[in-house]
Amino acid sequence: MNANDFYKQINTGTLSGAYLVHGDDEFFKLAAIKNVESSIPEEIRAFNLNTVNNASLETIVSCCETLPVMNPFSLVIVRELAPKTDAKALIDYIARMPAETVLIIAVSGKMDAKSALLKAFAQMGREVHFAEPSEYDAAKWCVFEANRRGVMLHDNTARAFIGKVGTDMSFVNNELTKLIDLVGEGGTITPQTVSFVSIANIDAEVFDAINCFTYGKVSEGMRSLGALVESEGDCTRIVGALLASFKRILTARSLLDTGLDVKSAAAKMDGKPYGNEKACAIAKKYSFDALAELVGRLSLVIFNERSGGADAKSALGAIMMGFDWK
Repeated sequence: MNANDFYKQINTGTLSGAYLVHGDDEFFKLAAIKNVESSIPEEIRAFNLNTVNNASLETIVSCCETLPVMNPFSLVIVRELAPKTDAKALIDYIARMPAETVLIIAVSGKMDAKSALLKAFAQMGREVHFAEPSEYDAAKWCVFEANRRGVMLHDNTARAFIGKVGTDMSFVNNELTKLIDLVGEGGTITPQTVSFVSIANIDAEVFDAINCFTYGKVSEGMRSLGALVESEGDCTRIVGALLASFKRILTARSLLDTGLDVKSAAAKMDGKPYGNEKACAIAKKYSFDALAELVGRLSLVIFNERSGGADAKSALGAIMMGFDWK
């Protein structure tokens, strides 16, 4: 099931049973979950909504057995499963879960295709994958969102805007809000308006910080990241840029693992050749598993920050200091 199908069920009030929600697009993933929560009237929401983090099977069962109060269903949101949760036992329970319960298991990032839990939910048609949107879809959303908020944005301008800011939808939303506030309700976002808004290109600065870490200059790298967070005032944006860079490095590592040399691997990657070669050079220093774990932990920072969990700045520091830089 893709995100659009999931939204259709939310909007038509036809959610039922259990869903496994995952994917790289944390912005729309969390927005969808908030929409589900909002489908329960506010005055009775506290009686019909259970939200738990890193939940064990026992906790999930306990929450799911709670019947709704003056509502057609009770909603259970699980933000991450406890480590080593028995996938088979969880699936077995879902088969006998009360019909009045809607269970949503939300996982940060994209799950491993080999996951037994993912395979089981996919077979049931209850896997919801929030893939990172294409530039076309991101621009289309910008047009819709601007119009919804009383501002005109034409397709060509939206595409130019996305070409400038990328497809990290949390960042896109922040920058679009700046433009909407600038022109005001009833105004029009023009190409000139887009150029007026200062959108710093932090990718190069973040990559410079990564270079510090990969050359063993951890303290210098931390100072660079700290300065970026201070200047931007938005740690999640820095985490997003780090995440994009390490995903690129992880892609490079997977290509190198097939036996390709740096230049050949870089040629197979999207983006500029020089940046790809730098990513491949860094990737040579670390294993695929180590990089994949780092990407997963960075994904979780954004997910937790936007769902009321751990502070992004503290979590980022712990991750970068804790990685085995070589």
